Amino acid sequence: MVLDSGDLRIGIDAGLFQGEDTDRNQDGFGHDPSRLKAMILTHAHVDHSGRIPLLVKEGFRGPVYCTHATRDLCQIMLQDSAHLMEEAAEMERRHAREMRRPPRPPLYMGKEAERAMHQFKSVDYFKDFRLNDISVRFQYAGHILGSTVVEMAIGKKKLVCSGDLGRPDTPILRDPQRVDEADWLVLESTYGDLEHERMPDRGRRLFQIVSETVEEGGNVVIPAFAIGRTQEILYELNPFAESGKLSGVRCFVDSPIAISASEIYSRHPECFDQETLDLIKSGDSPLEFPGMEYARSRKDSKAINEIKEPHIVISASGMCTGGGCSTI
Repeated sequence: MVLDSGDLRIGIDAGLFQGEDTDRNQDGFGHDPSRLKAMILTHAHVDHSGRIPLLVKEGFRGPVYCTHATRDLCQIMLQDSAHLMEEAAEMERRHAREMRRPPRPPLYMGKEAERAMHQFKSVDYFKDFRLNDISVRFQYAGHILGSTVVEMAIGKKKLVCSGDLGRPDTPILRDPQRVDEADWLVLESTYGDLEHERMPDRGRRLFQIVSETVEEGGNVVIPAFAIGRTQEILYELNPFAESGKLSGVRCFVDSPIAISASEIYSRHPECFDQETLDLIKSGDSPLEFPGMEYARSRKDSKAINEIKEPHIVISASGMCTGGGCSTI
């Protein structure tokens, strides 16, 4: 999305197309990136951030404004994205004859993702900053760590861009901030026609599934988004493990990018709701508990296959295709 106010052009998000639309990433942006004076990034998921290095590669030289947590998450997300693109390009090169078309280079490489990070400028929630005559403020969106609703005061008018919105009472994060008025509203509507289940029941239902599976001698394998869903699952399992109800059941987080993301979560309590802050104050780390282990290497991941006792594995939902970016 590009906001053009005449003498100022601002980009809002620049995400990768995924799934069946992947080829659209090769089609360019439909505008000249070098004319953008600044970018605003609502959150770190690659369907919102994943083409920022390509913008930089094609001439964008301005700052990328986001929250502190979004900047830290993008540091790992964009490198992971570049790694997967390099792998895909190498695969195409080796199988060009079967594909019957010339192999395509990656959209960008790791060094270009790193170069793009130098243009990130992080800002506190609720702290106004200015882009010429436009005043911008980030509000809590409750989607993932660092996610924002963007409010932009343009003269006497207000533009609000939701990014992706979370739900009230989502574990760990503050609830989405209510915005009472706007002259223009750009609203994410992926789940706009659905009624979600009640959040308080989710942890109990998860524990019930784990208990029944373990009693039958089985393993629980949970495909989960590396950023957001993995941390929510750990949070939901935490009270049952801390109380001894999961005693003897090992829980593995088998996704390098999810492990890195969980470590970043611990650095950003400004995004946490009061319940999570109270847990931390009491001495409980909500994303860690007895029996939880990180599989940090391929060797660690393979070793899980040799475990005979019932256990839990939380892994990237793209674990059959590899990498963490495919799970976002």
